[in-house]
Amino acid sequence: MGTETEREAGAGATTVMTMEAELLRDDDAFVGAGRISLDVLSPAAYAGLRGDRLGPPTGLPPLPEALPPPVVGRLDVRDVVLGVPAARSGRGGHTWQLRVDPSHPALFDHPVDHVPAMLLLEAARQAAQAVCAPYRVLPIEVRSAFHRPVELDLACHIAATPLPQQDAAEDTAIRVTASQDGTLVFDSLVVAALCD
Repeated sequence: MGTETEREAGAGATTVMTMEAELLRDDDAFVGAGRISLDVLSPAAYAGLRGDRLGPPTGLPPLPEALPPPVVGRLDVRDVVLGVPAARSGRGGHTWQLRVDPSHPALFDHPVDHVPAMLLLEAARQAAQAVCAPYRVLPIEVRSAFHRPVELDLACHIAATPLPQQDAAEDTAIRVTASQDGTLVFDSLVVAALCD
């Protein structure tokens, strides 16, 4: 069940939409909730935003070697979106190169000229899992912001840092960021329960 509101910002301009949803099981038991706000650009506005980056890029960086699937909570290496660690910070954070594979049938379900949002969300989930390995994580809250389009033809680095816990019984919170050429393009707070 969900609700949606729309607002037009002017003739042919940006449409702003917010959708809220509650997820229920077959027995109507509450499972979770979500909220998304987005701006939908007209084709002309999108072309103006993308400029010379409109359309598919001419080349992609080499696909880095994947992390082992169990480390990120996957069974198949084709579903791993994090490359082997590029660096480790001295404060407990981890950094990986984003694996961008346009042949993936779910993450690239239609042609795009930038990295899809669902690939970045999956990268945030996998980064949280990798930081907490060998424990499995169950994400219970994810808050994300997309600051600018993530380009397909530039290396994108995913960094994850566990946030300090006040109480050992608290859920684990991990800040995940994505950057290209030193610019923050995406960030996410993943709150997760640890499972044995």
